[in-house]
This record gives sequence, C-alpha cells and structure tokens, in this order.
Amino acid sequence: MAFSFLRLLRMPCYSAVAEHSEHFSTNSSGARALISAENAKKLMALAIEEAQRSVNEDEGVHPLVGAIIASGDGEVLTTAHRGEDGTGRHAEFIALSKATEESIDLTNAELFVTLEPCTARGPGKTPCAQRIIESGIRRVHIGMLDPNPYILGHGDSALNWERIKVEHFPSELVHELRELNAEFIALHEKAHLPATSLYVSTQICDIVLQELQREGVGIHELPYEWDVSITDLIQFCRSYSSLKPAELTETLYMVRGRAYDKKYATYDYSNDARGCRPEWKDDFRSVLSRLELDDFDDRHIINVGIGNGLEGLGLFDKASDLTLIDIGRLSLDAAKKLLPNATAFTASAERLEPIHDSSQDVYVSLRTYQSSYLDVIASVREAHRVLRAGGLFVASVANAFVVEDGAIVSGLVIPHTTTVDRDRPFAVAEKIRRHLTIMKFADVGVFSGYTEIYVFGRRIV
Repeated sequence: MAFSFLRLLRMPCYSAVAEHSEHFSTNSSGARALISAENAKKLMALAIEEAQRSVNEDEGVHPLVGAIIASGDGEVLTTAHRGEDGTGRHAEFIALSKATEESIDLTNAELFVTLEPCTARGPGKTPCAQRIIESGIRRVHIGMLDPNPYILGHGDSALNWERIKVEHFPSELVHELRELNAEFIALHEKAHLPATSLYVSTQICDIVLQELQREGVGIHELPYEWDVSITDLIQFCRSYSSLKPAELTETLYMVRGRAYDKKYATYDYSNDARGCRPEWKDDFRSVLSRLELDDFDDRHIINVGIGNGLEGLGLFDKASDLTLIDIGRLSLDAAKKLLPNATAFTASAERLEPIHDSSQDVYVSLRTYQSSYLDVIASVREAHRVLRAGGLFVASVANAFVVEDGAIVSGLVIPHTTTVDRDRPFAVAEKIRRHLTIMKFADVGVFSGYTEIYVFGRRIV
C-alpha cells in the first residue's frame, strides 16, 4: 500500500451505492456474474452458522464470528469461524489464509462476515480490514457493527475508502447476531450520559407534550421511539384533539419548533463532541472536496436546520448566496446575527415552502436528520425538489457524545434513558442513503467522520 493503514483510518471514506437488490460481480472470463438477493441471504445465514461454531482461546469474552468467501456466481470458496485453528485467529484471517493456500483468485470474490472487520490489532498483527483490502475482494457483506468504540464504523469506512463495495445484513439477521453476541456487546455498550446532560434532562418528546397540553390538546403521552416522524405524530394526535386536521398539523409543526428553541437556541459546544473535536469541520470540507466543490462559497447554498448558527462559523461565513432554514424562530434569530449576510426563513426540513423548485446548488443539513420527530423521507424529497439538476446534497447524522468521564463515545442517546445506542446513527444514515438512491441521486456515499456520519449525493434528474 502507498500509505500506512493508520493514515487510511484517518482519511475520509466513501462508497457508491447499488440501487438494486441484486449483487453483481465479474467472473474471471469477463462475463458479469450475479448473486441474487435470495442467494446472498443464504450465504449470510451460512456465515451465521459458522459464527456459532466459534471457539474461544481463553476464559475471556470474545465475539462469535463466521466468514464465507464466495465467487461471483455464489459458489462457496472458503468458510471459517473464529478460533477454528485453536489460536483465536479472526474468521476473516482464516478464510483468507485458506484461499491463499488453495491459490484461489479473489479478484471478484465476495466476503460475507458476521462482524465488522477490525482496524486495530496487537503489536505485529495486521488488521482484518487491511488483509481484505489487499486480497482483491471487491464486495464485503457485514453483519453487525463492532460494538468496540475503537472499531465501530472504522472497518466499514476503511473498506469504502478503498472502493470496496460494502453491503449490510438485513435487520432480522443483525438481530440474530446481536443475540448470539449479547455477552460481547454488553462489554462495550455500557456508555451512559450523565443525568445532567442536556440530551437526558431536556428531551424533545417531553417538551412537545408540554406544549401540546398548553395548546389544549388533551394528551398525556407521546410516542418517542427514534423513528417516529412528525407525520406519525400528527396521525397519533388526531384521536386526542378537536382541531381540524389542517389546524392540528400546523399546531404540531409550531410546537415542535418551540421545543427545539427551548433546547437549542442558546446551545454551545462547551460539552459537545464538536467542541472536543474541532476537526469535524475538516470532515465537512473533505466531503466537499470529494464532490469537487472547489467553488462552494460562490454557489447557491441552503442550510437546513442551522440552529443558532454556531455550526456555520468557519463554514459558511464567506458564502455569497446563503439561505438559512430552521424550525425555531429564536434559534434562527441567533443564527442571523452570526451570519448577517444570509437570508433566513422559519420552515421545516419536510416543508421548505419559501424555497423555489430547482433553485439551489448545494443542500446542507448537519446533525438534523436524527432529530426527534423529523420525517427523513419527506426531508429528502424536499431536498430533491429545491436542488437543481447536478445540485449536491450533504447531510450528517450525529454520532458522538461526551460521557461522564469526559471521553467521547459513538452513538445516539435512547429517548428516556441515559444509554447511548451505537447502532442508531448508522441506521439513520442508511435510511437517508437508501432514499437518495430511490430518488435517483448519483455519486451517493457515506463517510464516518470524527463526530458525525455524512451522507451525500448529486441530483441528476
């Protein structure tokens, strides 16, 4: 390799994404081979069976991991499970070693592995992600992400950076893997936010409930699961309100805006991962560089969910045509003071009514799409509407919290708990990515940065 693996882990990682359920590769004769979605799932199940055979090398808790290498037409080339040779070696290492011993050409092979490949090993050991990169394999199917915060997301990103296609097991198989590795997961998923954290003490669902009651809506509890959207909330509240549907809709959008104002209008980065890792701005710039947006400041830019404007300092100060959008009036007033040359509108990501069709060159929305009661699908549709052909979409999902000991951990807080869910940011990013492909965006990619996961694409129609 031209540069060290450590450097690779610190560089941005991108992936173009397939738009269909079939998985394609090219066989050694040059013909295009196909692994159907059905066959791919069978290979995933086979990898899980291998994982169940894993052998621990000592009394410690280790993950159960299985690996299958298959040819482009779905033929199983090698199988492996962790520790099968009695040494505790990783499943990927064993599977690749078998292929080398049997002189199998892996140029167009696909790897199915139940745990995200590692990017860090002990002294003198090569991480599995690097071995995969050097093997010639061009597509990797990953089961569960590694709960170890030193690995989480980095294996996925390292492969993507090298243009290796990464697919993920479907949710029902991931659930099976999480049950299989429950003890291993428990070792790493004990990160909790302090009870005094803003993300624990002040939750949007509670403020929205209070505001609805203040508006006379006789409701005593709201759904607060992470994927409940404003559209779901409107339907849920209809049974508790005498308001007409249109009036209830406007009321809910209004109180959601008030809730975010109460939580974030005066927010700063004093106890925020961005404050601890100012390199997050370099991550954003690297996405722009990847999209060849050298003239960013000269474009028509819309920032959706600007909050109080703090994130715009150093990123949008020099923009010649900047439009700011936020659902909180107080937050937007603060943003306008920090970015006085911008045009500002109080609006939601789902309803960018003040913005004309095909009027924007760049759509930016940072750490907004994971927000409580945001409708991701409606928001992506609106982004498509306001972007011109060739316009660029860049959104990020928060993926870092400062915990009690001052350390930064990856994840998002589970509503009404102090627990950080390490998988949720990736689930939100995948939802965005998937809908970008549905809307026929090109150059769609995902990049795991220091504090957030970026999803980007280019509107082509």
